Amino acid sequence: MTRPATPGSLVRGLTLLGTIALVVGNMVGTSIYTLPASLAKTCGPLGILAWVLTAAGYLFVALVYARLGPRLLRTGGPYVFAREAFGEFAGFLVAWSYWISATVGNAGIALALVGYFGGFSETIEQSTGAKLALAQALLWGLTILNVLGVRNGARLQIAAMLLNVVPLLALALFSVPHLEPANYRPFAPHGWSTLPAGAALIVWAYSGIESATVTAGRSPGKGGRSGAGR
Repeated sequence: MTRPATPGSLVRGLTLLGTIALVVGNMVGTSIYTLPASLAKTCGPLGILAWVLTAAGYLFVALVYARLGPRLLRTGGPYVFAREAFGEFAGFLVAWSYWISATVGNAGIALALVGYFGGFSETIEQSTGAKLALAQALLWGLTILNVLGVRNGARLQIAAMLLNVVPLLALALFSVPHLEPANYRPFAPHGWSTLPAGAALIVWAYSGIESATVTAGRSPGKGGRSGAGR
């Protein structure tokens, strides 16, 4: 059950499922469909180890957010944490750096989706105008959805999570009996020195792990202030 909004506060319209879907949607997105090919080209089977090591590192990042989030239930996530710990200037730098990274990331996601759709439609693949129109439709469509309210965005995130995770799990289970050990030899065809490059690529997949804390002011948590800041 979500809390009603009070004057000057954000609508606490994100349920636990919606919050989980938000994080999953930000992590299990274009990276899952486009990154494996780039990773295989860079590292070969060594990319599997790069996934494991990067996941272990981000586990500690997640634990940090898990400890800080309940203490500062205000929208902003990394911005709020940096401001509380190091002051206004640090918060300013983190907020704008995060905004720029999100903007660039959205452009990258739009390009990836347009390229993906182009594989199914020759019209889109051969028309720059069609690619531009599709990218703009995706960006502005999602923007309008968020403007209409956090609950609408949460519903879309839940649907997207199910459409992403269920087929991926089904494909993984179906693929297990067809694994060929010979395909994993040599394990590091381009040398072990490519491991850092592979880990750097995988960082893109784990960006979004902070999403639950960014939207803390819209979650039905206990305690803390619900406003966007001081």
